[in-house]
Amino acid sequence: MNIGGIGELLGSALGISGPLYLGAQDRASIKTVQRALNGQSVATRLAEDGIFGCGTDAAVRQFQKSHGLVVDGIVGPKTASALGLSYVARAPLPPKSPPSRAGGPLPPPHPGGGDDSSAIGELAEAVVHGMTAIHHTVVAIIRSLDSIPEGVLDRLTGEASGPFADLVTGLRGAASHAIRGGAAGAQSLGNAINSTLRCYTGRIQQVAAMSLQFVPDILGLSGIVDKIRRMIQKLQNAVNSIIDLVIGAVTGAAVSVFEAVAGIVNILMGVAAEAAA
Repeated sequence: MNIGGIGELLGSALGISGPLYLGAQDRASIKTVQRALNGQSVATRLAEDGIFGCGTDAAVRQFQKSHGLVVDGIVGPKTASALGLSYVARAPLPPKSPPSRAGGPLPPPHPGGGDDSSAIGELAEAVVHGMTAIHHTVVAIIRSLDSIPEGVLDRLTGEASGPFADLVTGLRGAASHAIRGGAAGAQSLGNAINSTLRCYTGRIQQVAAMSLQFVPDILGLSGIVDKIRRMIQKLQNAVNSIIDLVIGAVTGAAVSVFEAVAGIVNILMGVAAEAAA
């Protein structure tokens, strides 16, 4: 039985296959989780649409926090049990790659061959590679005001690092389940890119707004916040172009995988470079 079939069977029995996290693609299991979360009186009622986006991620974290669980946004066996759901392990989580504090070397793009599996993996790693540069820029911008107390800078940096680690986990997890899927796999990865990047940008904007609560504006912090917001807007504007490159490369309709990887990295590096200038 395929994964989708397992999800449908488990969903009908108030169970899920997992782990599930931002960008996951098992819609039947995600709908079951969303229904269970809505039954827990979450702050904002979720659309039971089978899409693990920012709203579901936030609701899972809220539930985990209120039940004394590890707050990581991942629906594994413990979170599923707390929700009253049975759980079948589908696949291990992809490794997280937390960013360095303020720069450091970028990871090289993942090497790949010519089949759908390596192509999708290589395209996902291209997004991770470019987003690493963007995240390092976000951290550098946050830490650029020496007049802000070090403790406040550390807290803001930490708040920004969590969303990046979640983005990496979501993209690599989506890629691992989209392999050998041809056009459907490419679309699945494209959906994950859309949800993870938009969730990252939304949470980084929250961190930027939070910074104004810590420090009086006489330090010029509002200018730094505006700089981050402008960079986020450029990143949001680039999402569709990145998804088009992914789909075009896997289907062979427009560009080669090599060209798509280069295009994705150039788009994201360009956003980072412009913000750092």
